[in-house]
Amino acid sequence: MTYCNSSISYPAKFSTRRFGRRELIPTEPAHAWQITTGYVRSFTLEPHDAVVSLGLWRTGDIIARFVNTIQPYYLECLTPVEVVPVHMANIKVEELLATHLQQAQQLVRILHQTRIETRLTLFLYWLAEQVGVSATQGILLDMPLTHQDIADALGTTRVTITRLIKQFQRQGMILHCRRRYILCDTPLPIQAHPSVMHLSRS
Repeated sequence: MTYCNSSISYPAKFSTRRFGRRELIPTEPAHAWQITTGYVRSFTLEPHDAVVSLGLWRTGDIIARFVNTIQPYYLECLTPVEVVPVHMANIKVEELLATHLQQAQQLVRILHQTRIETRLTLFLYWLAEQVGVSATQGILLDMPLTHQDIADALGTTRVTITRLIKQFQRQGMILHCRRRYILCDTPLPIQAHPSVMHLSRS
């Protein structure tokens, strides 16, 4: 993912806002935020309140309602989160849109897979690229996602994700540690090799 935070500045007088896990960050049109600590997901609701994930965001990312035309649009904290408001005049809009578009394209590519097992596999490799941290057993996916969060991101049910994760654990492919997963050295089952998504496990 290409980041734009290195070229964006904001006045020091802007105060930090803090939100708890599962709290919603305000999404008024004039608001843009830069995440300084924590993880956030953007999502919308389909009829009957079905959640559809639109993106996963981390420290340094800029999140704002104006980059997405889908309504309703929510920003939910996956962890305790700190953000600072960013003045619209200080945002390089083209870079920000490119960042959000790139993630959307990657997630659409994952969702295009017919088999849920393949979707989950690609999603775990994608997370390894985005938030992976080297660990003794493999790569720690340093984003606390529930089975429901993953199901929302992959367009499936929590029951299906729970079954597949248990299967991957039995096969020694992933480990669960303190609400996070470790992607082990054992390759995950996959039909479309993750290299097609330019994913890196380094």
